[in-house]
Amino acid sequence: MDRVFQSKADFSSYLLLAFALTATIWAMWNKTGLIYAPCIVLVALIVERIIHTQYVVTADGHLVIQRGRLSKDKTLSIQSIARIDQVSRFHIGRKSFGQYLIVVMSSGEQVAIQPKNESAFVEHITKRRHQMDQAAPKHIAPSDNASSAVFTSDDLTTAIDDETDEE
Repeated sequence: MDRVFQSKADFSSYLLLAFALTATIWAMWNKTGLIYAPCIVLVALIVERIIHTQYVVTADGHLVIQRGRLSKDKTLSIQSIARIDQVSRFHIGRKSFGQYLIVVMSSGEQVAIQPKNESAFVEHITKRRHQMDQAAPKHIAPSDNASSAVFTSDDLTTAIDDETDEE
């Protein structure tokens, strides 16, 4: 079963949205269509990303980062996650603003994400990874005892000889 975690919009997302809206209103007020049209598109992209960003942990062991309908999804294997770090951008007094998670892959790649419930997200990834480790087939070392094999070399030789005798 897939589990979906919604993204939280931080202060910088709203600040960028306010800046784009201010530029849009200014361009509309001054009747400059060349600035107005791109600003409208920028506002639409920012709102789309704020509303539709989500993180899906799939049943087959992948983390799919969906950053809106207009952006390409990013898929990461849960098995290749080395660690998840919690980072705070800046503090005012004891309050931290701009808190997010860094997913560090075993290849060294880093991906920043902002799920609403960070602790539940990390707990679910840890639990899913543990389930996948338990369900992974164990490598069975070949035994020295030839009788445990399904076919021995003598059986194979006999089967080949029987086929040639029938012809």
